[in-house]
Amino acid sequence: MNYISQTIVFALALMGTLFKSTKTDANGKTIYTTSGLPALTTTGGVVVILLAISFGISLITIWQKNKSEDDARAAQRELKAYNEGIDETLKHVFAKTSELSDDQKKQFEGVLRQQRATGDSIADGINTSGDLLRGRIESSSTLLNRKLGTSIDLLNHSASQVASLADPITTVEIRRLIIEIPLTDPTLANYRGRVEPVIRRYPAEGIRYRLGCQVAPLIEGVAINPDSDLLPNRIEERAAYNLLRSITLDVFLFKTQLGDAQIVADSDSLYDLHLPARKQLKPNNQCDKGFLLFYDVKGPAGPRAFILADLKFVSPANAQTSEILGWKKAASGRINGIPDLASSQIVVRVGSPSGYRDIDLMGLSVSEAADVSRAVTRVRQQSKLIYLNIVFSQEHFNSLRAEERVSPTSVRWTTLQRVPNGGGYPYYVYNFPPTGP
Repeated sequence: MNYISQTIVFALALMGTLFKSTKTDANGKTIYTTSGLPALTTTGGVVVILLAISFGISLITIWQKNKSEDDARAAQRELKAYNEGIDETLKHVFAKTSELSDDQKKQFEGVLRQQRATGDSIADGINTSGDLLRGRIESSSTLLNRKLGTSIDLLNHSASQVASLADPITTVEIRRLIIEIPLTDPTLANYRGRVEPVIRRYPAEGIRYRLGCQVAPLIEGVAINPDSDLLPNRIEERAAYNLLRSITLDVFLFKTQLGDAQIVADSDSLYDLHLPARKQLKPNNQCDKGFLLFYDVKGPAGPRAFILADLKFVSPANAQTSEILGWKKAASGRINGIPDLASSQIVVRVGSPSGYRDIDLMGLSVSEAADVSRAVTRVRQQSKLIYLNIVFSQEHFNSLRAEERVSPTSVRWTTLQRVPNGGGYPYYVYNFPPTGP
């Protein structure tokens, strides 16, 4: 029975290994050798060899255990036959005790009892030796299996690291980032008063004011070209200038998923990979795909703006231009390759609690700077993330949306969940499946 159970376990382990460690072609189909067997990866071949060694050792262990038990049973049968012979001899002797004196009979019975006690002692010794041998074999088998299991775990861990090195994360791109910014705050009234009359007459004055250079799905309103006079003025519209001509966004990646409270409290310290975006809109005479502002005067809750942007992150050593941003990586180094993204977590924060560092206050008095800072913080906390498409190493992507909107294109959507009570700033979270992006 033990042989059968061991064979079944080996067969199941072998099937699991073949299922996970076979080579596949570009279409995901299994590659077969010339002999018709599935072709194994290097890791799979090593695991199969270890499983075969474990199976062989288990069979030898079971054989030794069965042999020792058979020897012990044979010795017990011989002893039983020996004792039965003594009993028969006693019966014959007792039948003829009439010719022996009482002292002789007692002496003879004592000798026979001593022989029987000796036989019992030998039997006990045989049983004890069998138990000891059995215990040693079982202990050796348990220790061997434990060490083999540890070796396989280490091998799997090493295989994971090798897989990450073979498919590293070289770039992270955020394509078609869309952020909605409400424009109902009183500090934005002077900017609205200057811009909205022109927007309402669009497209009549579109060429004059350089409007409408692009139409984007999921975005309502009119695009304000990067060289338009309708962009916020730095001197006279400082709050609008900080809100609409710059991006403040943080994307965090965690190898181990966090709860909502920990996301809000510890994202800046517990991340495995951090993508900080602090980007300014640069005036030019082209429709800039990297950063574009849309103005919607007919929002359901009042006027609003949309920022459309594309961001690219690389390692700091490779961030040679201002258009390519550098990421921050934790010293633990738990997210290095595409396989490390399996079951990981992505957190997006719109706005940053870093205060004055991300707001242009140059030339303002202390009181004016405080008013602008409070206004920018207040509006950022009311902003919303609409959509982003995150792409790893230019080919592994997820389209993530945070708002229920109708898209005219066929897109593989994944919903970002907003974290409740995000410490004032909007936080959005998505957990990657075990298969990764």
